[in-house]
Amino acid sequence: MKMKILDKLKRILLIDLVIGLAVTFKYLLKSKVTVEYPEEKIEPQPRFRGMIRLFKDENGKDLCVACMQCVKACPDFLISIEGERGPDKKLYPKTFTWNMSRCMFCGLCVEACPTDAIRFTKDYELATYDKKKLFIHKEDLYADSNIIEKLAEL
Repeated sequence: MKMKILDKLKRILLIDLVIGLAVTFKYLLKSKVTVEYPEEKIEPQPRFRGMIRLFKDENGKDLCVACMQCVKACPDFLISIEGERGPDKKLYPKTFTWNMSRCMFCGLCVEACPTDAIRFTKDYELATYDKKKLFIHKEDLYADSNIIEKLAEL
């Protein structure tokens, strides 16, 4: 009997509505957490896995030695490398192609690289309308290339 009276009082006094409005007003007075994208950009977390990039040493030579460890480590077989001998008789990649359209950004290729030639960047705006642009080649994978602008072009 007491439960029915309490339920009726809750309905008459709109207790649940008042509790909900109290929560709303509490967050209304706090500072906003919304980011006005694309005017404002957020900084990704330190362990963020963005686009992979190839790096060179301080002399401008490829760090990649075409050892094929990244190709073997990739579970989806999205990396293809063709190596050739350089003037110093070391093996360097002649072609390096990454199929970003199916990549799940697992990081196994980065972990497998013995020379630290492949690294993740914090680039996250990788969308494009053309699937052909998602096959990224060696010259576009270097850290100083502007592949993000090329992807954004229509």
